[in-house]
Amino acid sequence: MFKSIFFGNQATILLLCGLIGLFDGCTNQQNNSKNDIAIDTLPLKKVDTAKVIYLTFDDGPLNGTEGILDALDKEKIPATMFMVGRHMKADTEMKNKFEMAYNDNLLEVANHSFSHANNHYEAYYKDPQKVLEDFNKNQELLNFKDKDARMPGRNTWRIGTRGKDDISANGREAADLLHKNGYNLFGWDLEWQHSAGGKPVQTVQQMFEEIEKRINDPQRCFTPNHFVLLSHDEMFRKPWEVSELKQLVDLLKAKGYEFDHTDNYPGK
Repeated sequence: MFKSIFFGNQATILLLCGLIGLFDGCTNQQNNSKNDIAIDTLPLKKVDTAKVIYLTFDDGPLNGTEGILDALDKEKIPATMFMVGRHMKADTEMKNKFEMAYNDNLLEVANHSFSHANNHYEAYYKDPQKVLEDFNKNQELLNFKDKDARMPGRNTWRIGTRGKDDISANGREAADLLHKNGYNLFGWDLEWQHSAGGKPVQTVQQMFEEIEKRINDPQRCFTPNHFVLLSHDEMFRKPWEVSELKQLVDLLKAKGYEFDHTDNYPGK
């Protein structure tokens, strides 16, 4: 009698344990299923494939600075002007042009040296310490918000841990010294050239096609997908020249390119 009850109770216990295990297994399976769904439906991280163009203008303030400001205001795009202190101090008109650029929310103004090497580049770069002093003088005079800079007459880069020198070796030591003292040095990926009188050399269509080739070739940009275009303030003194700048921007906008100033260039 006792043995029969014991085995009966044992069978009941085993049955209950089996049912509990089955219930737990189903519950765990449901929880795992929920977790699987949650993981599978997490949004994928967006890969940044945007191509960004940095319009840069050298040697201002000059006649032509206001034409650039007008074009940028109408197009509502950011850009960077690399400014020369000596030009700003030339007269009241140039000082006013500088202040217009400095206070324009679309613009970053940056350091292009005080003297612009007095246009004697070989002699200028023979003394790196004087180059540093020239840039520091401009930095203090024009009160730039950061230390983005471009060396006069040299397509030289020093961004973060990366660098690239101009085809002329002259200026390498000065570039290293500037970078050691906190300057981010910007060269360019393409120049919109101009004649001695300031007239743009390449047509708008030629510039557009060349930009397209280079920005889509990682080997032809200092940083892939980030394209720095150089032009000069004196190129945009006349209404038709300002119109050409707007036309180029419109073509680039239509292709979906983004615009930014060098303050946001990657790797700094």
